[in-house]
Amino acid sequence: MVKGPQSRLVRVGDGTTAVIPDGEQQSAAAGAGSHPLRGDRPMKEYYIYDSEFRELKRTGATATILFAFGSACFGFALNVHLGIVFAGTLADDLKTQWISYEKIAFFIAVACYLFAILQTLSGYNQIEKIKAETSHGSEKYTPKRWYKFGIWALVFAAIFGVGFLARGIILP
Repeated sequence: MVKGPQSRLVRVGDGTTAVIPDGEQQSAAAGAGSHPLRGDRPMKEYYIYDSEFRELKRTGATATILFAFGSACFGFALNVHLGIVFAGTLADDLKTQWISYEKIAFFIAVACYLFAILQTLSGYNQIEKIKAETSHGSEKYTPKRWYKFGIWALVFAAIFGVGFLARGIILP
């Protein structure tokens, strides 16, 4: 940006200078003659250690990989199912073999999704812990506890899933 007659130069921390535009340049930059309204709002800082940052990265990457692998397994199971449906006639032993592949892939997909959701909730729990450990004057942050409901819902779903598996509804 070119320094105009009303603009000012401001020294930045590393010794370089920055140009603060004058009102004419600001309105031209905003377009159509509208003047931007500058505002501010208080921002809270949360200090995070390098180990916590690495743990959050690892948690997010693990959840992403599990969701991706679960989706691949679910797609495989769906393709096998559609192939069996549209195949017409198949030998019984071949059909049984592919049905077992389908059900195993579906079971792996569900397991991957459950573990990925647990990883996501774990990352949320880590962020809430960091927020709770940081103080901003007299203000005290109370962590939200909805992730515990999510964990109990997953445990409930897993118990019913094992029950369905035992009864032969999902796997014969």
